[in-house]
Amino acid sequence: MEIQQKMRSNKNASWEATFPNEPVGEKSRSFLQRVVFIAASHILYSRQLLPAKYFKRRQIEKVKFYVVRAEGEGEDIVRSLKGVMEAIEFAYLRDFIIMIADRGRKNEYEALEVHRITKGKKTAAIKYAGVKQARRQFFHLIRRISAYGNIMGALPENICTIFKLTYYDEKTPPNYEPQGFMADEDLFHFPKEVEPLTLGRFDCEKHMVATSVHSIFMQNASDIKSLMNAGAPEFNTSLSRGTTICSSPVKTLRTLSTRTDEFSQEHDAEQQNNLMNTDESAMSNLVNNISDTLNIDICHTVSDELSISMESLQTSVKSDFDENQTEATETSEDEL
Repeated sequence: MEIQQKMRSNKNASWEATFPNEPVGEKSRSFLQRVVFIAASHILYSRQLLPAKYFKRRQIEKVKFYVVRAEGEGEDIVRSLKGVMEAIEFAYLRDFIIMIADRGRKNEYEALEVHRITKGKKTAAIKYAGVKQARRQFFHLIRRISAYGNIMGALPENICTIFKLTYYDEKTPPNYEPQGFMADEDLFHFPKEVEPLTLGRFDCEKHMVATSVHSIFMQNASDIKSLMNAGAPEFNTSLSRGTTICSSPVKTLRTLSTRTDEFSQEHDAEQQNNLMNTDESAMSNLVNNISDTLNIDICHTVSDELSISMESLQTSVKSDFDENQTEATETSEDEL
């Protein structure tokens, strides 16, 4: 019995148990969906945006992360994340934004902190170099999300969480909305100037995402980066509190300038309907495989003038990626 339990434990802690396929070819997009789902869940956990009891702890080798469960307050979140997965499946998604705001704010678009997962639009931006690099990028991203949460500490009590999406307009049908999302008039803005901090990126053969955070509580992004690189203590789950999740996020209007995702295929209306019908069960299986029981609801936002310039984000991502490549080269497999 002990041997069987140990074998089962080792299997659950392996890379292949969570990512059974290589991030290449037709599997590139589904691989990316898993990474986005896990990253978003771990952000919600590390920033204590949902009580710890609604998360399931996962582990790959020595790296632990937390995935939201479709129970209680987590049910709406999971349902919303399924909508995000759908937008990735159709190659419509540009940004997935987790906005943290004061519940009593006078301006509904005023944000305290924003976590942004941006899907690259050009094949030239992709730097896929095999599964070994993909593993390093994933571990690096999870560690940085955890470290950021530890360094920044608890958020104010009276907050709410809002999901927003932006799209590549030239590919997205005018009336398209993933399950649970609604059109909105704007994205977000901050009450004061904030500095972007890149948490990490992940490259598949045909797709990539970069994750960044902007926060009014972050005094100096360079100092935070230095602290994260130095390592942070393991996240203290006892700090988690029952913050209510605003489960009907606001979605972006389709007034963004045209941006082309060169490696994604065009879908006409007939193809879209066929894909939605044939992939409905596959999408459910994908989410269920990640957190055992999942469902989701969401809202998005698209605007002409994004509150944070994509140029500054791209510059931050590039410099941080080069730095990460150096770190990854110096890090042994044992450390992962």
